[in-house]
Amino acid sequence: MSSSSSVAHDDLARLIAYFFREYLPTHKGVSPNTIRSYRDTFKLFLSWLRDSKDSKKPLVLSDIRPKEILEFLRHLETDRLNSISTRNARLAGIKTFFLMCYLHRPELKPELEAIQFIPKKKMNTPLIDFFEHEDVMKMLSVVDRSTASGAKDFLILNLLYDTGMRASEVCGLRLDGFNSAARTIEILGKGNKWRKIHVWPRTVELINNYIHEWRKSPRPIFRDLLIINHCGKTLTRFGVHKLCAKYLKKADIPKQIRSAKRSSVHSWRHTAAVNMIRQGYSLLEVKVRLGHARLESTMKYLNLDLSIKKERVTELLRFTEHLLPSTLPAQSVAWKTTDEVIAFLKSV
Repeated sequence: MSSSSSVAHDDLARLIAYFFREYLPTHKGVSPNTIRSYRDTFKLFLSWLRDSKDSKKPLVLSDIRPKEILEFLRHLETDRLNSISTRNARLAGIKTFFLMCYLHRPELKPELEAIQFIPKKKMNTPLIDFFEHEDVMKMLSVVDRSTASGAKDFLILNLLYDTGMRASEVCGLRLDGFNSAARTIEILGKGNKWRKIHVWPRTVELINNYIHEWRKSPRPIFRDLLIINHCGKTLTRFGVHKLCAKYLKKADIPKQIRSAKRSSVHSWRHTAAVNMIRQGYSLLEVKVRLGHARLESTMKYLNLDLSIKKERVTELLRFTEHLLPSTLPAQSVAWKTTDEVIAFLKSV
């Protein structure tokens, strides 16, 4: 192996190590779930790249070009039968890595910049699966609340119906984030963003009952978590999804409703959102409660109930109307020196 090849290989290895050890957790502050997703992406990508090149030489940064990335994305869809959303998620991880590489290897700008132009694949927007109130009541009615496991499951399903939390958010609930008197609960959402929301009085009763009557003694490292599994450890996203699927199957619900999608936590999340809109809550209130980063993510629920669509859209237009400028700025900006720019920033 030549000296230059060894240096290049070492550079790729160091960049990958830096990406996961420093760049993602420290500089971008992404969540552990995002890091795990990107880790899985690179395990798949580097394994495929090594096998496709059929060479015993170490991989180097110059081996990874837009052509190889596009072929890998095609491999995900055709050979691994991944969905378009999974394909796009893998691409996002790869793009983030090469964006970081540009900071360390600016001499490779043309090659690294070309990777950023690989497009995200457009996909059809699926129908949103949600439960009617009667179906929710059927699932809740089949939970055996006379056992510790059943009491825990009953609480989780009620929390999902009340708050529309994600599975990871349920797992991360903390004891000190629950305020019984104020009827509030603190939720750590995507992007490590906290939000505090009010919960139903019934939900408060269930949480208090679980804490005082059913909550197992946790292992020391998990003592601050609100909900503990049967082993005294934290819940897992897989466990929460499995719980939802279990009671969907157990309830007396028509087979056509018991689809694979409806067995997921996200169907409960959609149900909470639709329930709020039907009760007259604004889109902004739904956005805050669900922890959406953008209002566009919340607006999709307007397509689900035509009887309320016109009313909610009119309300949204009234809210956004005053945000739009009526005229263009009268003055143009023509700063010529850095000092002038700094002076402006100080005045902001």
